[in-house]
Amino acid sequence: AGLAAALGEAGLVEFIQLDGMLHAVVVAGGRARLQQLGALKPVRDLIGQVAFALHRLARRHVSEDTKAAAVSMLRHAADRLDAMLLGPLTRQLDSRALVVIPTGPLQSLPWSVLPSCADRPVSIAPSAALWYAAQRREPPRSGPVTVACGPSLPGGHAEAEAVAAIYRTTALVGSA
Repeated sequence: AGLAAALGEAGLVEFIQLDGMLHAVVVAGGRARLQQLGALKPVRDLIGQVAFALHRLARRHVSEDTKAAAVSMLRHAADRLDAMLLGPLTRQLDSRALVVIPTGPLQSLPWSVLPSCADRPVSIAPSAALWYAAQRREPPRSGPVTVACGPSLPGGHAEAEAVAAIYRTTALVGSA
């Protein structure tokens, strides 16, 4: 009851793997439901395709043909994953904001690539209990902000400087 109340109008989907099958527990509208989604192996394979396509797109020197092929692969895999993971839950979730609790291979899925996640807020949490505990916590007190950048972090210096500018402080970079 506490979790349902904390969700408000949002919906929570906790994915569970058991004996090679994927299941989802959906908490929405004050109710909890269990839904069997299907075999885990095809989902794992599609997540691998998403990762491959994203790595291909992130490379510096990629031909237009390679980009087009990667985008096509990404869209195809994302559409199939969306149909397998969230499609069976459409009636329960409607257009609610989502809290997703992934399991196993789903933890590496960039949920924002799924069409059903495109136009709604999506939060990812390691467990429903941790998400619920975080919702009940007092908001952090404001105070001084420290921004630091670790060594040999590509783009870290520029990012630290940008974040420090937001908080009107000096970034600790390099030998600092």
